[in-house]
Amino acid sequence: MSHRLLLINAYLSQVILLVVAVLLLWLLPLQRRDIAIFFHWPSFAELAVGIGGALIVLCIEWVLSKTMSKDLLDDGGINQALFAPLSYHHMIFLCLVVSFVEEALFRVVLQTQFGLILAALLFAFVHFRYVKRPFLLVFVTLVSFWMGFLFQVTASFWTVVIAHTIINLAAGLQLKKRENELHDKSTGGDCDANKS
Repeated sequence: MSHRLLLINAYLSQVILLVVAVLLLWLLPLQRRDIAIFFHWPSFAELAVGIGGALIVLCIEWVLSKTMSKDLLDDGGINQALFAPLSYHHMIFLCLVVSFVEEALFRVVLQTQFGLILAALLFAFVHFRYVKRPFLLVFVTLVSFWMGFLFQVTASFWTVVIAHTIINLAAGLQLKKRENELHDKSTGGDCDANKS
């Protein structure tokens, strides 16, 4: 699949999830406090919880990358193909869009209405491409429960959006770095480095 088609699919999936979130916001009997969550900017403490929560996930991912088989952690190259060619600005934008849409649907709408367990399981279900990668599916499910817990503790939509963005952006940057290293290795490195 071409990068352009992957990108279209990524944005289209987010549009679909956003439409579902808006429809559910309209159909479900949400309380005013549920809607107010969108407008509550996190306090410093809530922001620290979100950033700290993201850092915990990143530390676990780092440990897994050092201790687990690459086959267990391989998503089939989809994330590599999606993130590596993106400019840094586009990567940040995509991570923000994904985080905003997914947290709006799964935390603000579904978790406030149906609870943490159902929201976390539905989040994992949306990541169905990991079905043939059981380890990744379990990991995504656990991260979803973690994000739901952070949302429950802070009651701040923006806290989990920031945490989700940090996690996705760190993964995207790592994939871009890996792609650049492979490119440098295949081309013999930087022209300036060859002169010295």
